[in-house]
Amino acid sequence: MEKENLKEGVDDYSILSLDDFIGSAEMYSEVGKIFREIANANLFRVAGSEPDKSYLFYGPPGTGKTHLVDCMYWELFQQNRYFGLKEYSIGTHGTAFINVGSVNLQKFFDEGKKGLDQGKFGGIIYKFDECDVILTQREESKRSHKEDEKLLSTLMINLQRIHNDRTNEFVFFMTNFEGALDAAATRVGRIDKYLKFNLPDYESRKRLFQYEVTKINNRSKYRVIKNYNLDTLAEISDGMNNAEISDISRRAVKNKIHSFLQVGGDKMIDFNKMGVRQGELETEILALKKERGKKEKRIGFI
Repeated sequence: MEKENLKEGVDDYSILSLDDFIGSAEMYSEVGKIFREIANANLFRVAGSEPDKSYLFYGPPGTGKTHLVDCMYWELFQQNRYFGLKEYSIGTHGTAFINVGSVNLQKFFDEGKKGLDQGKFGGIIYKFDECDVILTQREESKRSHKEDEKLLSTLMINLQRIHNDRTNEFVFFMTNFEGALDAAATRVGRIDKYLKFNLPDYESRKRLFQYEVTKINNRSKYRVIKNYNLDTLAEISDGMNNAEISDISRRAVKNKIHSFLQVGGDKMIDFNKMGVRQGELETEILALKKERGKKEKRIGFI
């Protein structure tokens, strides 16, 4: 596939790379291994070793599991390795009717393999977000819905086929609930590699704040966010996930603009003078933590 055609309809800010993934040193090491096996699959085969084909990313919500798959996909694109990306959605492909969901799932894999066989892509990535919807435990004490059993069986057949075939097909499963997954479905030989995602550590939080501030300032072409202290931000954001930290800078800028509009109406804002500063970022961190506490309280009925 031509690079220009793949990029059609996608703005430059939507194109990611591995530089857009923030994690610990240990995580970077593991991610590097995964990416190298996908990008250089044929080299591993020449050496007599088939690369890993299926991956399970698990850990708390908002820790970058789905984001990492997107970063790897676009990194392949940046390196002129044109992969197809197929995302499974239970809302689109699933159904309560017996056999229909499994037929849709088989079609999902067949379409990916067909595009590969026809030379449309150099490889294909199958992406299953919230995979616990399919890979749920089958407990003898409970009667599983027949359609759920069909879906799981179809998935297992295709995983085994992908594992055995010498094709550039790679499957990524993401879940926040590792304990809910079926042991038979996730055994070695069906799932090749597990990667645990944790809440960001101190250094990762610093890099996340710097990344988001730089992104906002670059997009706006102004120093919209200025005079901030990464060490303090990382310290008071302890316990927050990647998604929450990434949202802090955006929230601070939005609230700053709202405050200008309330005072000055719709007149032009001087962004060079506006400036979001340390105190406003800290305020957003505390506000987001407070919001999260209220949500957790409602969910737990405490």
